[in-house]
Amino acid sequence: MSLQKWKFIDHEKKTGYVNMGIIEKEDLDDMYSSLKLTKSIIFDLRNYPKQTIIPLSYLLLPEHSVYYQFTFPDTSYPGKFYSRKNSTGRKNPEYYKGNVIVLVDENTQSQAETTTMMFKQHPKAKIIGSNTSGANGDVIMFKIADLETRFTGLGAYYPDGRETQRIGIIPDIIVKTTVEGVKSGKDEVLEKALEYIKSTN
Repeated sequence: MSLQKWKFIDHEKKTGYVNMGIIEKEDLDDMYSSLKLTKSIIFDLRNYPKQTIIPLSYLLLPEHSVYYQFTFPDTSYPGKFYSRKNSTGRKNPEYYKGNVIVLVDENTQSQAETTTMMFKQHPKAKIIGSNTSGANGDVIMFKIADLETRFTGLGAYYPDGRETQRIGIIPDIIVKTTVEGVKSGKDEVLEKALEYIKSTN
């Protein structure tokens, strides 16, 4: 059975769920049309998204926002670096007014971490799960002694300058998967998200 890109996860249709690992840019308008009247949308980022940051920000955020910054090496001057703040979203009085819940864990890596940082700009965002991988940035690949290796050529930071690399995005509500949860087939992160949503109603 194929996975659903988005769905309601309650009978009252008050809570939507979006699988960020499979939803495509061209699906976003239909997704939002279906879920925009919900009280909460859960965006599951325990996967790798498909370049949906910008169009999602236009639907969800109330205004243009800086959501991360990078430092770059100046290749013309060894040892010199410069920074750039990246922003997205736009002034949008019709932005999503409900809860934006983002599920993360160690599988939330690179582009998924940048997407999480965009979601954090929503006024009712809540990040739930465990620290992300801390591997945000580009990928530089090279071969030395016939061995291929790679590293990031950028420094990645929160808008306020705090580091994300090697640390990860720190959730607002920390939930770590337990052995018992795995054995019993529970999704403890999703369960915590639903518990949080219930407490806001």
